[in-house]
Amino acid sequence: MSDSNTTRRAFLSSSAAGLGSGWLMLNLPLLTALSGCAREAAERGDPFTNLSVAEGHTLEAFVARVIPSDDGTPGATEAGAAYFVDGAIGGPFAGMAEPVRAGLAQLDAEARRAHGAAFHELDTALQDERMTAFQEAETFFPLRFLTVMGVMADPSRGGNRDNVGWAVLGMEHEGIYQPPFGFYDADYVPEQGGGA
Repeated sequence: MSDSNTTRRAFLSSSAAGLGSGWLMLNLPLLTALSGCAREAAERGDPFTNLSVAEGHTLEAFVARVIPSDDGTPGATEAGAAYFVDGAIGGPFAGMAEPVRAGLAQLDAEARRAHGAAFHELDTALQDERMTAFQEAETFFPLRFLTVMGVMADPSRGGNRDNVGWAVLGMEHEGIYQPPFGFYDADYVPEQGGGA
């Protein structure tokens, strides 16, 4: 296992923990529907519904660098995270639409200023350089937050495509349906019924 996979795994674990289980439980039905639509749109290669073509190109390049596909391990692109972000800003996360659009515009403008090309046209080393500089911007967090959500959504309900996010963490989608019989009722003695 390479150091980049270990780093990605640690990043995803800490990001997932930071989301807050209470918030996720309250919004699970909405996120399930959103991630299902995102997965289907990504599989079909549909155009984005809430972002322009240029914004979509920048977003796809951005998510690919947040959780890259490397060493045979799938990343945010394979999980359809860009489509998740696109759907999120048109629905449950509409309040993040302006910061997301501003962040994409800022990232692209800085790439053009520093390198004379759009962000998605840069090689990965230059994209990483721009991403490092972009991390201090206020608009970085909404983009990264929604990217991680798109990767970590529940795959059994149409979330991350082909369990990509969970595969990166080394999680297996297995159900356990065996309650710990005997643990909680070991001292239980049923009352003896009967009358006199």
